[in-house]
Amino acid sequence: MGRPPPAGRRLRAVSAGLGATTTLQTTGAPVAPPAPLQVAILLGTTREGRQGQRAALFCQRQLQRAGHRVTLVDPLATPLPMLEKAYQHYKEDELPRPAVMEEIAAALQSADALVCVSAEYNHTIPPALTNLLGHFGPSFLLNGKPAGLVTYSAAWHGGRFAAAHLRGLCGELGLITTPNIHSIGAVYEQLDPDGNET
Repeated sequence: MGRPPPAGRRLRAVSAGLGATTTLQTTGAPVAPPAPLQVAILLGTTREGRQGQRAALFCQRQLQRAGHRVTLVDPLATPLPMLEKAYQHYKEDELPRPAVMEEIAAALQSADALVCVSAEYNHTIPPALTNLLGHFGPSFLLNGKPAGLVTYSAAWHGGRFAAAHLRGLCGELGLITTPNIHSIGAVYEQLDPDGNET
């Protein structure tokens, strides 16, 4: 029989699972707990009767409970036009950029990580989320940042068809998506309008 592993210190690591924690066994000197992250949640729909705010507020609450700072980017509150020119394509003589674009860019630039909250429309990503992401990537605002994917739908599959498309889009824009996808099925039954579990 081999020797048992040496006793070590336990490190709480925040996973991409919306503030869930996992315990890692470490050895040697004490390791400081992870610092709080600045997270931007991108809500991906503007449709009348949307349910996305339920999922986005749920994510916000879970992240804040884990000690992280959260900015919610809602395309209904900060509406962008249909994409004509991306943030990084503005030339010096075309500045300043539109104020709404600069507001969202500031939230993205200060974020350590993103969470994309996506509905599933016709088995794919809502146009509002594609438009939002397209305004800012690929660029230094997104490149190399981790992104958690949260999908939801009225059906029990939880928007997984959209998730497959969203992962590909995020990769093209330079984001590094987490391996796991958080899918919320029957969102209107599982979460109330304020994002609380029912």
